[in-house]
Order: sequence, then structure tokens, then C-alpha cells
Amino acid sequence: MIPVTVDPFHPPAFIETLAAMGRVTGTTPLTGSGGDTTTQAPAGPRTERDLLQAIAKDLKPSGFIVLGGTPSISFGQKRVKAGGVLTITFEGNQYTLEVTRIDRTNFTLRLNREEFTRTIK
Repeated sequence: MIPVTVDPFHPPAFIETLAAMGRVTGTTPLTGSGGDTTTQAPAGPRTERDLLQAIAKDLKPSGFIVLGGTPSISFGQKRVKAGGVLTITFEGNQYTLEVTRIDRTNFTLRLNREEFTRTIK
């Protein structure tokens, strides 16, 4: 017999709520071209680089400013300089990202040992 393990990321109450809604744990609803809803299982475990790219893609910087010769970017009311950190909630998990570099057109984020540079749009 295979031992049953408890999923630490989805407590029983969460799984019961999903079941009551008619959803299966570990699936994501997608809307097809015909307007119907289908489900697709996640692609599997992601590398830190993939995770950082997905987080960076969802970030929406609201501005770029240089004060006293030091560039910074704004995310709503939060302004971050190079060396500063952002605490982000992504897919239900909290991550602390370090902003390692900022210039006029892009910024670089670090998650653990992985870095990713994206443009400021």
C-alpha cells in the first residue's frame, strides 16, 4: 500500500472548497475560444529562473525617477532603489526579490541566485 501524504500547500479545507466549486486540485481554468471553460494541469515544477521570469512579467512599474543621481523605480506607492527589496505575493506564495540594477530602460531582479532583466514599460 502507498502511504498517504498531506499536502502542506493545500490544507483540507481548501481542497474541500475547490471540490464544492467543481474544480480539481492542481488545475487551472482556461477559457476556450467558444467561451467554454476547460482545465489544464500545471506544467510541473518550475526552476527558479522560470519562476523569476513569471513574477517579473507580472510586475507593473509605474515610474522611473532619478533623485540625487540615484535611479529608482516605483510600483504604485512603493519606490525602490538598486539594492532594495520587494516582497511579492505570486500564485499564493510570498517571495522577496532584490532589485540589483536600474537604468532608464530596464531593471534587474534577483531571486536567490537567479537574476532576470526586464524593460520598464
